[in-house]
Amino acid sequence: PSHEPIKLLLHPDEPMPLLMPTRNGSIAASANGNGGPNGTGHETPFQMWKRTNVTSQKQEGYVTAAIKLFMGDITGEQMLAVADLADRYSNGNLRTTINQNVIIRWVPESQVEALYHRLAAEGLGDPGAEQVEDVVACPGADTCNIAVTQSRGLAAAIGTELENEGLAEVGGVRINISGCTNSCGQHHIADIGFFGAERRAHGKAAPGYQMLLGGYVGQEQIHFGDKALRLPAK
Repeated sequence: PSHEPIKLLLHPDEPMPLLMPTRNGSIAASANGNGGPNGTGHETPFQMWKRTNVTSQKQEGYVTAAIKLFMGDITGEQMLAVADLADRYSNGNLRTTINQNVIIRWVPESQVEALYHRLAAEGLGDPGAEQVEDVVACPGADTCNIAVTQSRGLAAAIGTELENEGLAEVGGVRINISGCTNSCGQHHIADIGFFGAERRAHGKAAPGYQMLLGGYVGQEQIHFGDKALRLPAK
């Protein structure tokens, strides 16, 4: 850090149940799109980020802020900046989520806007964390020898189309993609899942996807997604 951290609190970051799970079976899905029930349609970038990326803690006066990472990517310089911000605005601890994001807990409500502007300056102020456009994907065939498909490419394409159709901030729906059947992208427990699978076209092997629907992890039960369609990769 380039400065002495501000001693805002002394709370230990004790183990607690995961925040923002893939899906909570006891809570109905909700739509939080800009202009929807929780949006005015005329929000500032900070207001939109706060609505989608900030969750109140049970401890009064504190929140958890989610840093949305595009498919989990973050540079070394950005990670150093995030560590610095965790020291300045929280208790120095960071958590990664199963949805490829990073969260900072124990942020005082009075410091949320300042934290946002510092994150935005580092290119980390995107809203929509844990929303439908925040697609989870494994590295796929870009770097994995056993993957059948380039899952990151599909994730990017889906995110772009959701944005174009005005559906980017729909809440309560998860899309997860794996490049093969091994489920590194957790496709089997997503509302909408895809995994790479070889298809036959005109007698030749071609990359494709199997779509799964309805997977979730609830408080009392787990359901793996049911097979729906088989699709070409391109």
